[in-house]
Amino acid sequence: MDKMELRKVLLNTPKKELEKLIGSFNSNCPHFNLNINYSKIKQELLASKLWAILMNLKETYPDEDFPVCIKILSEKKDKPNETENISKTSKKVFRIIPFSPNTICKHLYELISTDKTLMEKWRKDRKYHGFISFIASNDICIPSSLEKLLYDNLFDEENDDTDDATLINYARYQLDMYEEDFKSFFSKLSDEEIDIVLSLHLLFKWIISLLEIRKEKIIYKYDDLPIFKRVILAQYLKLKSDNKCDKTMDEELDEIADIINELVYVRMVDLNIKIIPWGDLD
Repeated sequence: MDKMELRKVLLNTPKKELEKLIGSFNSNCPHFNLNINYSKIKQELLASKLWAILMNLKETYPDEDFPVCIKILSEKKDKPNETENISKTSKKVFRIIPFSPNTICKHLYELISTDKTLMEKWRKDRKYHGFISFIASNDICIPSSLEKLLYDNLFDEENDDTDDATLINYARYQLDMYEEDFKSFFSKLSDEEIDIVLSLHLLFKWIISLLEIRKEKIIYKYDDLPIFKRVILAQYLKLKSDNKCDKTMDEELDEIADIINELVYVRMVDLNIKIIPWGDLD
């Protein structure tokens, strides 16, 4: 279960179920700690707090508390028939794909370019949908209405549908603070750089999701990482050019790689912001 899926599960879990989960986590995970008065907290805020704690456990206790909590959550989510779930898991077979740059590049492009949902988001508003993946990568878990408001405020988009309750929630989630940090970050980027950053966040999340749905695993070695990242960058170029990349593609890939390296290691080195979503590829 990746960050985005976990976030979605928690936000869609009723408050009473979240309270039961927190009780189970407190009992079974020694380093889990969330002692608050649930009655005064809305479901969205409780889900957000729980998600933030789980992300912290993933970083701090990846082999201890975090897998236990995820197992408890999965059991609650898939409760119907435990023996049936075990048999289903045992039958779950992944297709192993050896890492070959050209083969993987073509395969990933086929996956993403034929996915209607992704293509609709890509063509209509990839900047906004990439932003949703961007804030999730930076461990921000908020309701969709606040995601839209934060985006509109950052990129000076008009939002006439904001009611008082949404504005109150905006302050409750301390989004003014995030808005200030992200405004500072995005103000230092050109339009091209913003497009690269947000598009890669959208694509990377979708690639992982599509591979999981198809039960496919790409096997790569540590030495393959630079080339694998280049393969993902290629998807961005191929989608922008409708798969009409020619012999100059290597030059374009070099230019994008240089832009990313300068952002991450030179210009934005002092910011505590996850600029590129490599995640599992680090």
